[in-house]
Formats: sequence, structure tokens, C-alpha cells
Amino acid sequence: MAAGLMSLRLDGKTLRSVQRLARRRGVTRSEIVRNALATLLASEVALGGDSPQEVWARVIGSVHGVGRRDLSKRTGEKLRELLKQRARKRR
Repeated sequence: MAAGLMSLRLDGKTLRSVQRLARRRGVTRSEIVRNALATLLASEVALGGDSPQEVWARVIGSVHGVGRRDLSKRTGEKLRELLKQRARKRR
């Protein structure tokens, strides 16, 4: 694969962080940026191009038949009934 050149503008804080990391690892700043991009791109491929939120959105609520289905409905009524039951037990 042919190499390409790309200019990149970073804010001062990010640039200093990249420089520190490069010095600590004994590699170039370019290598740090390439590795960061490779990691980001690999995670995108692993998620099918979706963000983690989009992946979880498909999972949440997809399990059926496990436990009670009405736990988030009428919570105020259920709390009131629970408190009444506890009050009756104390008497």
C-alpha cells in the first residue's frame, strides 16, 4: 500500500501529550498518531461502523421473557403500595 502524507493540526495540550508519549515509548509522533488512528479504525470495524451507544441500543430491550416486564411502569403506585404494606407490618 502506498504511503500518503497528511497534515494535522493539534491543540497545544494534545500536541504535548503526543510528544511525551512518543518520548516515553521511544517512537516518533507520527507513529503515535498512526497507532491511535489504527486503534480507532479497528474499533469502528469491530462495531460495524456504529458507535458503542448504537450497538447497545440494539441490545437493550431485546431480551424477552426474562423476569417481570412491568418494572418501569406505574412506579409511583408501586412505591405507594410498598410503603403502605410496610406501615401495616409495623402496627
